[in-house]
Amino acid sequence: MVGKELCKVQFMKAFEDSCYDLEQKNIILDSIRVATLDDDKHFKKIIPFDIQVAGENGFRIRPCFSKGKFLVMYECMMKAYKVTIPANAFPYHMNENGDFEICIPSEENK
Repeated sequence: MVGKELCKVQFMKAFEDSCYDLEQKNIILDSIRVATLDDDKHFKKIIPFDIQVAGENGFRIRPCFSKGKFLVMYECMMKAYKVTIPANAFPYHMNENGDFEICIPSEENK
């Protein structure tokens, strides 16, 4: 890990209101997706939505349904640390339950 570089970073947020305000900068508008969630917050299906301007630096996402549990997914362009792990590295470093752990030392430990 050398330094930060410009990357697409993915975000997901669950919400239950009739709208959700995105105030993050540099959102890639055509990356926004909205899905319905079931009562256990499991993904059900992608649904249509509207995007509205909400203030100087924000967008309001309005799902086509007024009630329910929703998941908004989107990407932003930002400077971030990028870690690439070769595909063949996973089978040898997988936890017993199938999870993967990646540890990146903090600045004070370098």
